[in-house]
Amino acid sequence: MALRLFDKWQDQSLDGIIAECRELVEDADFPTVRRWREAGGKVLGHFQVYFPEEIAHAAGMLPLKMRGAPVEPMHSDSRFGSYLCSIIKTSLELVLGKRVELDMFVTHPICDAARNLAAVWRNFRDAGAERLVLARVLESRDELDRHRDAVPGAEIMVVRLTAVHATLQERVERREIGLGRAWHSRRAVELARLMDERRVEDVLVRTDGRTVNEIARDVLRRSGWPGPA
Repeated sequence: MALRLFDKWQDQSLDGIIAECRELVEDADFPTVRRWREAGGKVLGHFQVYFPEEIAHAAGMLPLKMRGAPVEPMHSDSRFGSYLCSIIKTSLELVLGKRVELDMFVTHPICDAARNLAAVWRNFRDAGAERLVLARVLESRDELDRHRDAVPGAEIMVVRLTAVHATLQERVERREIGLGRAWHSRRAVELARLMDERRVEDVLVRTDGRTVNEIARDVLRRSGWPGPA
């Protein structure tokens, strides 16, 4: 199906074209997808890993890269375990919340960190590795059971890196752009409050006003791992 969906770039400067494209990408109402569907087209959503979009074009469908969104996973949370990342949850939320309508969705099993960990650890163990550092969000210690299954016999220590809310907000401001910034800002405070209540950590390391090297040395010292010479 041939349909002109985006023509605002015409007769604009390069900066103007980039601004129009950014506005379109960050529009959570997906106006391009809506116009495509209104014209009778079908939409294929795919997750943030490689997918040959030529297949969608050959089928006469519009490929839509799903990258998560600054929305609360009100519907999708009950369909995924807490160990899965927020990107896949909020991508599904866009569909369940009726923000975007898809005819097909293609994804890859990359967000189940614990399942992938089992295969990764076997490779490192066979190469002589004795320790493993896994950086992730942990909302409940119940999630550790999956990691014990993935790494049999492991002695697991949870080290929580924490900071005051002002520092968390400042880091989000530096790291995130666009609509995702507001969601990540709220989520950072929400997670900090949740972890304070549930006490998921074995060791608590404060990071305010410290360099990465200082924090890393403190983690090594308090975990009992050998540090750098």
